[in-house]
Amino acid sequence: MKTGNLADLQDHNLSRILELLRENEGISRQDLVEMTGLSASGVSKLVGALIDKGLVVEDTVISRNKGRRAISLKLNPNSVHAVGVRLARHYVQCGLFNVYGQALFTTAREFQTRLLAEV
Repeated sequence: MKTGNLADLQDHNLSRILELLRENEGISRQDLVEMTGLSASGVSKLVGALIDKGLVVEDTVISRNKGRRAISLKLNPNSVHAVGVRLARHYVQCGLFNVYGQALFTTAREFQTRLLAEV
């Protein structure tokens, strides 16, 4: 990663955590510490910010053999949405997707095109 300011580093670490949560639903803060190499306090602070923004939710308690019980984390599937549009020669297709890339709504419209020579 390029050197940058503290805000860039924090954004990078938030992105890493979000990507790990998207790929590994139900992991704990301790799992994130092990996967990212960040400190436990750093992960807790970043996860807290994501919870405050509504992007991440605490899910269930995970029983561990040792130490404190962990709380699994997951992305809030309806916290953000993306719109996708596919333009083709004879149709247009649009979709609304949640944070996991699951289609919530899709629609397509076909149409006829004319060549400039025909106009």
